[in-house]
This record gives sequence, structure tokens and C-alpha cells, in this order.
Amino acid sequence: MRSLDEIMKKKSRRTLSWVLCLGMAGLLLSGCSQTDENRVDESELPESSQVSSVFSNSQSMSKDTVIAVSLPTAEEGWYYDATLLASQYLSQISTDSLGYVLLTASTAQEQSGQLDDLVGQNVHAAVVCPVDASLSAQGAANLKNSGVPLIVFNGSLDGVTADVTVSMDEGQLGKDAAQGLENAGCLGMDVLVFSDESQEADISRTQSFENALSDEISVVYGGSAYGGSAAARQALLDWIDGKDLDTRESVGAIFVSNEEAMLGILEGLSSYESAYGTVFPNLKIIAGCGSSEELQSLISENTEIPVTIWYYSPQAINTAIDLAVDMIGGQTVEDRVSVDGESFGNMSQ
Repeated sequence: MRSLDEIMKKKSRRTLSWVLCLGMAGLLLSGCSQTDENRVDESELPESSQVSSVFSNSQSMSKDTVIAVSLPTAEEGWYYDATLLASQYLSQISTDSLGYVLLTASTAQEQSGQLDDLVGQNVHAAVVCPVDASLSAQGAANLKNSGVPLIVFNGSLDGVTADVTVSMDEGQLGKDAAQGLENAGCLGMDVLVFSDESQEADISRTQSFENALSDEISVVYGGSAYGGSAAARQALLDWIDGKDLDTRESVGAIFVSNEEAMLGILEGLSSYESAYGTVFPNLKIIAGCGSSEELQSLISENTEIPVTIWYYSPQAINTAIDLAVDMIGGQTVEDRVSVDGESFGNMSQ
């Protein structure tokens, strides 16, 4: 069986896009409890040039127990935050006897290969957030079949039955947003919907939102949010330019299915109203999904436009890590654990 050092030397064949093994690094960081500020300060983490050397010394792999955590590679956004938060949390809970390996992969094949390389190594539980459930999951299957408990986080792996699944119900965010409209007093009014139908999560949120709406709230399609913030901003402006005042007066709410689109909608509406005055005289709420500090800051600063967002914190990854620790310790855990959503808004300001 190859040692971990030998596995790491295969970088010319399979590059690990971002690997951290900080069990011995001792980043004793605080602030890993749930807060509204989800963005992590990168200055608190090791330089990327140090990553491979920290991992390749493999000191953490020689500890009594080791947790492996595998996440999708991301340069920004939710998974980026989740990875940084996971590294902080793992370093916080690591001890002289508990170590960890944190890996990221940009493709399902790369993730499968990384997990396969851990088979036979000193790994006692694995947390896997799938890059793509529809593609290769053989490495995860091999790791589980070798006797390593598998916790799947925020997704599923085709053909692999996890010991524990930690799920975040995207549809629930849509239901929460629908209730938010009713609470804001939108009965008898229209809701303008902007959704990215190319994303499965957006589809789930939007469908659940529309299904949960009161019959007294009418859905009006505002435009596609496909293409990010700029596309959503343009879709909003195009809709405004094509409608008269009576139509705009009937709009009591706007629903936006993802964070990038929400940023575009808020920026577009704010800039349009600065130039031309109030667009939606009876607007009671803009409801949508997102979690970043950038979006929360924009909402806090924009008190003239009522906004509430629903989201799952990137710190939800800590729930999966805690379950791994519990399983290693011999505790009985449920086979399915649901993460509660959170909300943030300026409605009370």
C-alpha cells in the first residue's frame, strides 16, 4: 500500500487543486459559531505556497484518528467560504490525537481519485460534498467499502449509500420566501419573479416558492436571471422600460432565486430610482436567496428598499464535521440530518 507521502508526490499525474492538512499547524482560531458574517478573512489562513509542504509532511495522518473532508473547488462564493470555514473549524477541534485532511476538487473524476487515494490510509471518517453526483463516485464507494464511515454533505452520490446524509432543502428557502411575502402584506398584489432555470437549486427554490404562494398573490415573470448579476440587472431594466405606471403599481414584491441575481436586481433598481424616481410605488419586499457579506452589506446600506434573504450558512459544513467526530467516538447518529435555514433583512430598520 502506498504511503501518503507517495500519494502526494503524484501531483504531475493528478494535481490536488487545494489541499490542507493543518492538524499540526495549530491555527487556533475563534469565531466559528453561527453569525451573519460568513466571509472568512483569508489572512488568517496559510499562504497557498505553504499548502503542499504542510500536507506532504503527513504528520496529521499519523495521529490516532483522522477525518477527511472533500469539497468542490471554488474561487469565490458559498463553497469558497465553506472551505475556509471548514479549515478553521478543523484546526480548532484538532488535538494531539485527532488530525484531518481537507481536499478540494474541480471535477467529479478528480474528487473520486482523491478519495480513492485515501483507501487504506489512516482515515477514520470522511465528509464528502459532491462536485457532481451524476458523474464518477467510485472513489467514495471504495473508501466506504474499505470500512470508512461516509458522511455526504449537501448532495448525493450515485450508487453510493452514505452512512449519514446532511441535507439542505433548497425548496424550503422558497417556501420561507413565500411566507415572507404574505407576512409583508402582499395579498392582492403581484410578485415579479427572476429565476435562473439553468440551475437545479434555483429551479427547486422557485417552484417551491410559487407552490407555497397564497392564491391571492399573482406571479408575473420578470425575466431570466441566467448569466449572473449583469444579466439580472438588465432583465429588470428591460421589464421596467416595457411597463406603464399602472402595471408597476400592482407589484408588491420581487422574488430573486439566487445571490448573484439578487445583487444585480438591487443594484439595477437602486440606480434606476436614483435617476428616474420610484419605480414600484407599492413595493413591500424583495425576497430571495443569498448569504455573502457583500449582499448583506448592500441590504443593510439600502434601507429604502425592503429586502429579506433566506440562505444556508457555509458554516453548515461544521454540522457534517461534528457528525464525523461523533461517529469516530462511537456515538449513534441519525442517517439523515437537515440543516436549518437562516434569514437576513432590513425590514425592521
